Amino acid sequence: MAVEIYDITNKAGRYVAGFKRLPGQTQIELTPEQAGYELSQGTITATGQPGGTPVEPEPVVDSDTFELRRAGLPTRPTAAQVAAYVKAQGGVPNVLLACGPGAPVYGPAANATFFDLMRPAVLPAGVFRPGAALELDLLIEFLAPAIAGRSIQITINGVTIGQSFPVAAIGSTSIKLPAWVSNDGKSLLAYAVNFNDVVSPAAGQGAPFSSHAAQAAASVVDLTAQATIRVQAKPVNGDICRLVGLCLTQRSMPGGPAALLPLNAISCWGDSLTAGSGSTTPAGGWPSRLRQALAGRGVSNFGIGGQTSLQIVERMLADRVMGRNGIVIGWIGRNDVGVVADLTATVMAQHARAVANLAPGASYLPGTITPSSAEVSGSANHTAILAANVAIKAAFPNAIDLFAALATEPNGTIAAANRSDAVHLNDAGYEIVKTTVQSKLTALGL
Repeated sequence: MAVEIYDITNKAGRYVAGFKRLPGQTQIELTPEQAGYELSQGTITATGQPGGTPVEPEPVVDSDTFELRRAGLPTRPTAAQVAAYVKAQGGVPNVLLACGPGAPVYGPAANATFFDLMRPAVLPAGVFRPGAALELDLLIEFLAPAIAGRSIQITINGVTIGQSFPVAAIGSTSIKLPAWVSNDGKSLLAYAVNFNDVVSPAAGQGAPFSSHAAQAAASVVDLTAQATIRVQAKPVNGDICRLVGLCLTQRSMPGGPAALLPLNAISCWGDSLTAGSGSTTPAGGWPSRLRQALAGRGVSNFGIGGQTSLQIVERMLADRVMGRNGIVIGWIGRNDVGVVADLTATVMAQHARAVANLAPGASYLPGTITPSSAEVSGSANHTAILAANVAIKAAFPNAIDLFAALATEPNGTIAAANRSDAVHLNDAGYEIVKTTVQSKLTALGL
């Protein structure tokens, strides 16, 4: 491209079109493309004089440096350092797995079963980024004959994340499977979808067509260890198929998943009392009831039975979105009663960690601890629960007093009519929890 000479005006700074000015420099040679922005800003004016032959820059090498500024001070990272940073932050999509054509597989006339179309691929733990979106693209070819009943399945760690039942035609089946990595990076969520997406010249189709069945239940894959990916097909009655190609790509936000949770969304963290043990309708205990009462608002249930306050808050901190944004409710401590030496210190320490984890604008509402049927007034455990609850309410004006709402018996326990066993609630008890939580949200204007 031709180069022209431009006069540098007094509006120009130290750099013009990316070039650092030399002391006393009043002119610069630029291509029209390079000069476009500077002309619009008035930092240069055209002279109409042709410049010399442009010099092609050398390709960027790892040792080249970039001039950046941090807190007003210059810093000069190398190209290799910038590339490593961008890759580490997930600023670009990366290919986790790719393979070329495989060998044709023949289907027996009887007792058809699934065959591997490729060697099982093993990806190490930690390769999936928290909050990343995955896309698995495959192309599988059916050679002959055209037999109904053949199928394809894709599994990760033995969990089926996609199934296909191709039509009885010679051609190729294109498969595109989306999946999502949890915010803590420890599991993968996908839908085991039955789908057909076939290009069949024999049938005269000029473009792919799709016929998608209803999505089945979500498949959750454990990613805490390595991930083994398998692509299998079940050719039948002399059918022949082969894997033409496969590519697994990952896209993620720099620094982790974006927090796009609505400000009024509610996440409920706790043990089996939050999970809903003992409830029948609706399943899921009080969070499900709260979701129905607050139609149009997001309410998530993060209760896992048997967990201590430490384990619950560890999960909360690991989830980079749901555990720190919107309205976070922490009903913790029940499984610490009678186990830890100092219930108050243990529970208050975990509540403090949960609050410190909150993003700006988020709210944290702790719940007070409830007693079992055996922890009557005057017992050591009941006394410890009362002390912990006093501390919770003193430290957190937003506390939800579930003890006061439920432990209404003269001996300081929960009425049998509201329990499913010594510790857990029944539908009536979870309705009381829902009403108490909803009242607190209303009182706080949340």
